[in-house]
Amino acid sequence: RALVDVLDARPDGEASGGVGVNLYRFEDAAGVVRRSLIQAGFSEAGTDAEGVRVRIMRLYVSQHQAMVYGGMQQVTNVPVAVYEVKIGPAEPFLIRSQPANINWNSTDTEAYAGYSLAIEGANHQLIDRLNTECRR
Repeated sequence: RALVDVLDARPDGEASGGVGVNLYRFEDAAGVVRRSLIQAGFSEAGTDAEGVRVRIMRLYVSQHQAMVYGGMQQVTNVPVAVYEVKIGPAEPFLIRSQPANINWNSTDTEAYAGYSLAIEGANHQLIDRLNTECRR
């Protein structure tokens, strides 16, 4: 499929949550998502009538803390990516990726890996949906 455009429609702009005491801003989210979709096999044909339009509605990471047996604290990173997708003239639909993972040290690397997992998960859902529709 042709990727017509990717727009950043996040209501909080570049603010993208935090891990530990670190707050993040995700600049050029549309560019990152566009490049990842092209790498996954989308073509860039800007005016295709059946093309795919993606609006990034949310892209952030948060943490959830829980006490586990023995009074130890377990922290889970929860990166989230939400896209609104429109294919040609069809009604738009939402895709949400939320791949939780254990947080060991509240590092930037863990946060960046979380963003990557969320984007990858949302992209896989989009590709799966397109593949399903092609089989009909």
